[in-house]
Amino acid sequence: MIRAATIALLLAAGITLAEGVVQESGRQVYIFNGSTSKITCDQDGTNTIAFWANDGGGWIHYANVSGTQYSNAVEQAWANNYYNLTGGNIEWGYNGSTYFTGSMSGFFMSTQDASAAEIRALASYRGSTNFNGQAVSYPHAIQPDLTSVPDRSSAGNDGTPTDLTWGAGVGAFDGSDDYVSSTTLGGFGNSLDAGGASIAFWVKSTYTNDIRFACGTKNVGLTTFFSVVVNYNYALGANAPGYIGLALRDDDSLVLQASANADAFDGAWHHAVITTTPSAQTATIYLDGSPLSVGYGTRNTVDNWSNFAFPFYWGAQNNAGSLNLPFECEMSNARIYDDVLTSNEVATLYAAGMDAPADAISTNNLVLFYDFEADKENKLVLALGPTAASYSTGDSITNGTLILDTSLEANHGTATDVTVGGVR
Repeated sequence: MIRAATIALLLAAGITLAEGVVQESGRQVYIFNGSTSKITCDQDGTNTIAFWANDGGGWIHYANVSGTQYSNAVEQAWANNYYNLTGGNIEWGYNGSTYFTGSMSGFFMSTQDASAAEIRALASYRGSTNFNGQAVSYPHAIQPDLTSVPDRSSAGNDGTPTDLTWGAGVGAFDGSDDYVSSTTLGGFGNSLDAGGASIAFWVKSTYTNDIRFACGTKNVGLTTFFSVVVNYNYALGANAPGYIGLALRDDDSLVLQASANADAFDGAWHHAVITTTPSAQTATIYLDGSPLSVGYGTRNTVDNWSNFAFPFYWGAQNNAGSLNLPFECEMSNARIYDDVLTSNEVATLYAAGMDAPADAISTNNLVLFYDFEADKENKLVLALGPTAASYSTGDSITNGTLILDTSLEANHGTATDVTVGGVR
């Protein structure tokens, strides 16, 4: 997962990140000496492995798709092997027993099997293809479509991001106009008449100035309202830095307000969970797996709900169609359940961390799950590009220097006795 340090490294290396596109300034060539040279990367998926190689007789494009080998897009067994899969790594230029002498370029890996047409496109200098939902063209590796935040639950509540930086496990909300618009969550609103609900998410922020909404929606008038509030103490009716709370209202205009001093917005990542049974006038607020002392404002039995008339927002509240009080924060692993999580389930989610899968706990009541990973099912996991340091053609690369992976997975290569061969 790319974090801020990796993005800074990519930018420092002259790689541009914009509109979900990672670009390299050309297809970098690396020269292998035949005795000690290799580039070692993590390998997250080996369904398709593709690259260019030149042993002195000219450039040939090689691809291996789940064991079927291609040379220049023609199905054909290779005379040599050019890499080694070992211990979760791939070693380019070394096959486990012998080292390659020559040049390599255009390294590519995916968790998906490439079709024959996609192999032909990868093997073309001017080739361009939509590779299992991801546009790929050399010399650019264009990342998955970032116009929809996939819902990893089975409910199909994909979100539409607005002005949001995301795609590698984190959504970065600027507190001004960034938000994700989910759906209206189907029958979730009506289920609150007698049932319960839970919202869980990882959050990092330093914003403590005044009341904001981490997520929520509101119907027209003094009717159904469901939102997570930050920096507000409902027991006192006043702004309160670091507080996390819940504000609910049903169609009878009955209200339930609860909040807790989480001291959550210190610039570190924290796991917040809010559970509620509105008809029982109860809410529990957890931070980093532990329950907090909850104070209540207005505390009514809230049991006459309508379904949401407007999409549920993340990073702000949807106030009957208008963006309301957006929250400057980073968010990850956001979930909604139409049931009250137990303390053991909350502790399990926290222990599983920011990369917890949908089934870290039971998915029976999971209504929505955003991991903020772009197009995870159709994943480009490696597209090696330029070095992290500045070199000229013919320079020997300092051992240990990163060869930057321009996919979203940051499977950067580590150079050993490799020479820069220019750009193709």
